[in-house]
Amino acid sequence: MTDEEIKSILARYASGTCTPEEREWVDAWLAHTEARSEWGWQDEAQRQDTKQGIAQKIEDRIQNRLPIRSKRLKYLYRGIAASLVFIIAGIGYYVMSHQPLAVSTQQYVIASPKQAQGPTLTLADGTAIPLDQMVAGTEQKQKQTTIKKSDAHTLVYAYNTSATADEAEDRLNTLHISSGETYQLVLPDGSKVWLNACSELAFPQVFDEHQRKVFLKGEAFFEIAPQSEQPFIVETGGAQVQVLGTSFNVSAYPDEDQVNTTLITGTVAVSTEKERVLLQPNQQASISKNKQDISIKTVDPELMLAWKNGYFIFDDLAIKSIMHQISRWYNVSVVVDARVPNKKFGGTFSRSKPIADLLTYLEQLGGVHCQLEEPSARQKERRVIVMP
Repeated sequence: MTDEEIKSILARYASGTCTPEEREWVDAWLAHTEARSEWGWQDEAQRQDTKQGIAQKIEDRIQNRLPIRSKRLKYLYRGIAASLVFIIAGIGYYVMSHQPLAVSTQQYVIASPKQAQGPTLTLADGTAIPLDQMVAGTEQKQKQTTIKKSDAHTLVYAYNTSATADEAEDRLNTLHISSGETYQLVLPDGSKVWLNACSELAFPQVFDEHQRKVFLKGEAFFEIAPQSEQPFIVETGGAQVQVLGTSFNVSAYPDEDQVNTTLITGTVAVSTEKERVLLQPNQQASISKNKQDISIKTVDPELMLAWKNGYFIFDDLAIKSIMHQISRWYNVSVVVDARVPNKKFGGTFSRSKPIADLLTYLEQLGGVHCQLEEPSARQKERRVIVMP
């Protein structure tokens, strides 16, 4: 949106002649910024000087565009200029660039996670066990199994001696991991699974004697105990990974366009309805959910396992992909202005740091401005607005 277009909209807004869409644009602009704190000025005098200078500049532009026919209209113009000063005073990005910051009406939500509820194990009979309420070192015995919380983020699921596989295929337990955390699950065969934020793993009460099959939504790293007579199978949306004994990472979030399987050690077979491929260590198979085609490339395994080690590693990633990760980890909705450039970002950032630090880091890389909004009476969820 050009300067002339902005001046024209603001003039119509002040005089009450704007369209409903234009009024919504200005109102949204004001609403997005009412909770912002002041930018870090050197002192109060500098802040006031900057406010007054911007206010005069906006008013001059409006007056140059349209003649002032009455004192009342002039005060209306000053009112909208003052409102803009309030907005600009909270946005260092505007002052630094000396350009009007416009919130586009063309925005789209790319991520909106469920409200965090803590890690939960839902048993096949529907019983939900909040794992945060289990004390580390304690266990719960079921009919055929024992559930033990060995530490704050590790669950061990073991068979009792009486366990049978009669209903193994259709009686599934599900481990739900909420935003902002990871969790480890030790399965009865000794296999280990690390689940990333906003992920789910469904597994049978008792493995079938011919195979060990689990169902994944989200992302997980697997270390599979070798059992040649009982292959391990991971089912995701439209893809299947089959192994005997190996370690690998699978990313299959429902809101992502691809399912990615990265092999660390051993060999795995990745298959869809259309084809089947074998991976070697450090290879990644990417499956398009729409076409079911499989592409293979060599990757750095450290990048794929950064989440497991407590880091974000952005390696030439688009802002959309980055915001998906931020949304799941920090439990925020993300709205992206359609005008945000298709720029790629790189860097490493600790997941233990606050979201505000990460957003500032992205801004310093250039090309985007990120606004963090806390819940309010108008808005019930925490969200990030990404603007050019």
